Amino acid sequence: SSIVLKDVIRFRGDRLFDGAVNLSWFWDDIEKNHKAAESFVFHGPQYHGVQQPDIGISHGHQLQDTATFTKNIVNACYGDQDQPFTLAIAGYGTGKSHLALTIANLLSNPDSDVARNILLNIKDSDVNIGKEIELNFLEFNRPCLVVALNGMQNFDLTAEISRQIYKQIIDRNVDTTPLDELRPRFVNAIKILNILSDSLKEELLKHCDVSNFESILTSLREQDEHLYLQIHEFLTKHGVTMQAIGG
Repeated sequence: SSIVLKDVIRFRGDRLFDGAVNLSWFWDDIEKNHKAAESFVFHGPQYHGVQQPDIGISHGHQLQDTATFTKNIVNACYGDQDQPFTLAIAGYGTGKSHLALTIANLLSNPDSDVARNILLNIKDSDVNIGKEIELNFLEFNRPCLVVALNGMQNFDLTAEISRQIYKQIIDRNVDTTPLDELRPRFVNAIKILNILSDSLKEELLKHCDVSNFESILTSLREQDEHLYLQIHEFLTKHGVTMQAIGG
């Protein structure tokens, strides 16, 4: 008897994410971030639609499924591998940003509902790999510091890395003093702004195109380099000298 396609294949509409994924959602759009991360479809070593001959062997790159790749990333983050660096190469439209966003959510908050759903998705592709990742999280019981950089955006690399690190540290109520001491000019800028007159603060808001003063202070705490330059320009114009401090 003939086999009918619909009897052997089921379309998972709950796992469909319609449209391209933006890694910046990790910071900028919580709803899309979580929805995309929970919809990623992993492939395990036994269920992988591409074989090594399909991509060739002359380049020396080893083909790897997404479940194994994620497991190796998690192992490296918790010190289970001697080599801390991992590089993934994939063509246009193959889901690099989607996978990166998913791993970022998994590592940044392993106890969250989103991470638990991601783990279930990994287990769907390979139960053993999913359990190994789960045991890693149970053993170490702590999140990882995640820096998610969207290479399509234009930013100062040092400033963006600092901003993301500071944001996570501040959100978790961790003392930032050791880091502040490495780049004291931002702390110095906050001190100067706090003693400005109300009229100058209003002018500063217009100059920086920011709605409220607290947002400026928050950005300085996160070491926003672009905003710092705007403030430096504003204060210089008004004859206020900012001490030249390293960092």
